Amino acid sequence: MSVDVTRAGGITEITLNRPAKRNAMTDDMWGALEEILADLPDTRVLIITGAGGHSAAAPTSPDCWTIPIRSPNA
Repeated sequence: MSVDVTRAGGITEITLNRPAKRNAMTDDMWGALEEILADLPDTRVLIITGAGGHSAAAPTSPDCWTIPIRSPNA
C-alpha cells in the first residue's frame, strides 16, 4: 500500500496504490498525502487517481476525513 507521486512540467499526479481495498486510505496514506500536498511549489495541475481501476473508497479511520489545504499565497 502506498501513495505514489510523479511530477513533470508543472503537473503532479498522485496515485493511491491500494487496489485490493479499493484504495481506501489508511492513516499512513493520509500522512503521506499531507506531506506531498505541503510540498507542491511548481505544481500548476494536480491529479489524484487510484490504482487498479478504482478511485478511492471511504477512509479506514474516522479521524481522516479532512486534510488542511494551504494556499501558497497564505
